[in-house]
Amino acid sequence: MNCSTNAFCSSLTPELRAELCKHCRRRLVKAGSIQIYEDFERRASLLIDGIVLISGHVGEDVVGYSDDVPTCYLGVPGRMLSTNVTFREGGGTEAYGYNSMEYLTDCCVAHFDHDVIRKLFENHVPFAHAMVLSALRIMEDGCMMTAILRANSVYLSVFHLVQYLAQQNDYLTQQQIANLINHDRASVSKAMTRIKKEQPATWEAYVANKGRTVTISNPNE
Repeated sequence: MNCSTNAFCSSLTPELRAELCKHCRRRLVKAGSIQIYEDFERRASLLIDGIVLISGHVGEDVVGYSDDVPTCYLGVPGRMLSTNVTFREGGGTEAYGYNSMEYLTDCCVAHFDHDVIRKLFENHVPFAHAMVLSALRIMEDGCMMTAILRANSVYLSVFHLVQYLAQQNDYLTQQQIANLINHDRASVSKAMTRIKKEQPATWEAYVANKGRTVTISNPNE
């Protein structure tokens, strides 16, 4: 897989992409790995392939409520993460309070020093546009996840999540989906059977990603 085809890198000009690649450090993270956010936020990170779950809490000092508010963000390819630290002096752990990141699948992640991203943002308007677009996509991802969790039936939750995962060329097990939407696996299995029967195109697009190998992508491949 050519890593330049992800949503972020493909939005850059070849010249800007080449400049970004000079500072890129890619690594493969195995499915099931857990990383605390304090460690993850040390660098700006671009998810090239795979799915991560960022979960935790936001304290009352941030949102003004008496109790912590749970957070759940499903990270998909082509999103530049940890930019809350890139553009905020002193870091962002205290403000966001994320507990951990769980790699739901094998993932290819590209890391960049925060000052590299900040300088590219300040010196190149097209790069700044790409960063804003990535931030908008992250907000859209959050809205999508909220809609999936608030769906008025298990079937609709599963269908829209499966459809979303298929668009990202990713696949999760039925148990992982059950954990995400907080329903039992038997109900998820019934919903999957219905999707296979009533929405064959969506089903085929989704299961085509089962067993797909994630590798450390190279822009020259």
